[in-house]
Parts: sequence; C-alpha cells; structure tokens
Amino acid sequence: MLAHAYEYILAIAHSETLTQAAQSLYISQPALTKYINRLEQNLGIKLINRNQVPITFTPAGKLFLKKADAILMLQKQLLDELQSPSATQPQYLHLGMTPEACSLNLPYILLGLKRKYPNLQLKILEGQNNLLKEKLQSHQIDLALMAQTSPKDPDEFSLTHLENEPILLAIPQSFPICRQFDLGNNSPLTPYYLNPAEINSLDFVLCNNSLGMGQTARLIFQKYHIHPHIVMETARNETALRLASAGLGAAFCPIRTPLRIGLIYPMAYFSLESPLLTRQRWIYTPKNEKATPFKTECIHFIQRLYREQSEMTIPVCQLLTIRKKS
Repeated sequence: MLAHAYEYILAIAHSETLTQAAQSLYISQPALTKYINRLEQNLGIKLINRNQVPITFTPAGKLFLKKADAILMLQKQLLDELQSPSATQPQYLHLGMTPEACSLNLPYILLGLKRKYPNLQLKILEGQNNLLKEKLQSHQIDLALMAQTSPKDPDEFSLTHLENEPILLAIPQSFPICRQFDLGNNSPLTPYYLNPAEINSLDFVLCNNSLGMGQTARLIFQKYHIHPHIVMETARNETALRLASAGLGAAFCPIRTPLRIGLIYPMAYFSLESPLLTRQRWIYTPKNEKATPFKTECIHFIQRLYREQSEMTIPVCQLLTIRKKS
C-alpha cells in the first residue's frame, strides 16, 4: 500500500487541489482520491483535510509528509549508489603507508574500504617516507599516509590533514635529569613539560634519517639548537624506545608507541613544548594531479575513519602542571 504513497502525498503537498496533484502524477483525480481513501483506511488515520482549499494536512498527515520526504531521499541515495561505478565495476587503489601506520591502522582502513567498496582491488605498499614520496612522484601509488617531515612537502605534494600526533621525549627514570620530577603520575598520557635547553648533550637513541621519526627528531634538534650525544641509531621506532628503556639514552616517540610495546625499565615522559609538541600526519597525493571522483571519495572516507574510528583516534594527552618534587 505504501509503494506510491510517499510520492503521492508529496505531490498533494505541492498542489492546491487533488485535481492539480493528479495532473502532476499523470493519473486521474478519481484514481488519486480512491488511493488516498484506501491509504487512510488501511492506516486507520486521517491524513488530509479535503474540504479546505488549498489542501491542508492533519497533524498525522504532516508527520507522514515529513517522513515521506526523508524516505524518498534515502531511496534516491540508494539508487545512486547502486548505479555508481564503485558498486558495479572494480575500483583500484594503491595505498602507501609507513610500517607503524600499517601495524596500527591498516586493519581498520582495509575493513572500512572493503565494506564501502565491495569490488575494490586494494594494493598496499609498506615503506618509509622517502620511498613513499618517490613512488608518489612516479605515480606508482595513488596516495600515502605519513607524517610531514619536510617544510618543502606542501610544495611538492598535495596534502590532506589526518591528525596531530603528540611527540614525547622518553628518558630512563634512572637518568639524573629525572630526579627533580615527581614521577608518580607521569605516563605517556601525562607528560611533564621540559625546557629543550635541559637536554643539550644528553645521550640519545635515534631512528636513522630515512625514517619519519628520525627526521622528526632531527628537526626538533635543529629547531631548539640541541646538540645530542647519539649513542646508537636504529631502523625501527619501537627498537629505539626499547633500547632507550634499557638505559642507553633518551628517545623521541609518537604517543602510541610506549602504550603498545613492552619496555625494559620504566621511563619518564616529557614534552618539549606547551601545549604539547606534535607532528602532523597527512594523506599525500601527487602535486597538480586532478584526482578522480573515486580517489577523492577514498581520501574523505579515510579522513572520517581517523576522526570517528575509536581505535584510530589519538589518545587524550595532558601535560602535568605540578612538575617538581617538593
């Protein structure tokens, strides 16, 4: 009975009489009247005040009209999606991600994209920033998810913002610099502010310069004129933090790293800025390339996942205000 009801009721709402509504629907006025009578009979409620010109709706009719408009809109959206290329034809996406981003977020991105685009043919390239940038410039991948590590990146690529990621300085609690702090409530989620001048000449375990975290650390040193004593370089952010926790030195790390890996000995956590020191993560695409509607849709979908998927969102981090031991 409701197959045509929504369309008919909307036509009546846009007309002054049943005759005008019937003409807009290309049916006879008696046929429309008969249909509305049967609809009201089946629903057991009156929808239209027929004795008024222009026609008016009862309170129930107004509710029916409001919902009819929404239902027809949903129906149109469904038909558009069913007829879109992504629903009927294979779509191809070559996505680049850093190893840490892969381990953290790729499962959720993969599941989300596969649900939205059942025919998607997805390829993943896992690599460090320099490799991903090279593959973007040669158009071997469509887009890449990574942190900005060079001020020249916006000139060479198109960037779509994903998140601001807090960068912590982790220092072994046994180091003398930590003795001035009450570390009872200190954690990756509650770091202290530390003046950058206090870590000049401190021992550091760093990621090598081919890694995003290695590049980020060196940018921090340059910004604050810090001259670290580098005792070791590694090819993994997680390795650098674990070596640091064995007492070799301090290490910079994204906030999620100490939350998800086991450490050797306890660490103290600091931010070199207040508010928190952060780095920005972006979706990179080739510069001056006109994105296809499908690629643009994928970019917006990944953005939404980073905002709304609880497992992918950045943990809340708050600087401690009482910093010194009494």
